[in-house]
Amino acid sequence: MCFHASRFEARIDDKNALVDLEHQDRTKYDKELIASGIKHFKLATDENNPPSSYYLQAAVSYYHCAATTFEDTDWAEILNLYNQQLKFQYSPIVALNRLVPYYKFHGAGKGILEVEQYAKNPNAIKNALYYSIKAVLYKETNNMENFEIALYKAISLSDNKIQKNYLNKQFENIS
Repeated sequence: MCFHASRFEARIDDKNALVDLEHQDRTKYDKELIASGIKHFKLATDENNPPSSYYLQAAVSYYHCAATTFEDTDWAEILNLYNQQLKFQYSPIVALNRLVPYYKFHGAGKGILEVEQYAKNPNAIKNALYYSIKAVLYKETNNMENFEIALYKAISLSDNKIQKNYLNKQFENIS
């Protein structure tokens, strides 16, 4: 939780608008909370105790905190951590969250194939996040028609006003 809480100030701008991870001002990350998280993180496991699902989730958050820029994010390691979580215990939300590091590591074209594979699972969660991920992938591959369809679906499924405003701005930014 320290890693998550350390990024709170960077997630919303001065106009109360959502700031995605790529555009967050990392100087706003709370260094004391990150240090506390690292301290607890080191105490959470050793060679005699395999990492728990919570430990793996904390490790993902740590890698986001540790990257000095979005471009420096270790997507390969984050993908590895999600893969470990899924081996530990399958969860449709973990599988959904895994789609982002998968596409960041393998590229948007392979990301679309992975999203399609995920959607075939009868337990797949097709919420605002799912359609937001699809929209990003379609935009990255210049499939603007499917981008707009997926983005509209994400907006229609979102119950969060800040998230909905963020998604609506994506329509405004179509070039």
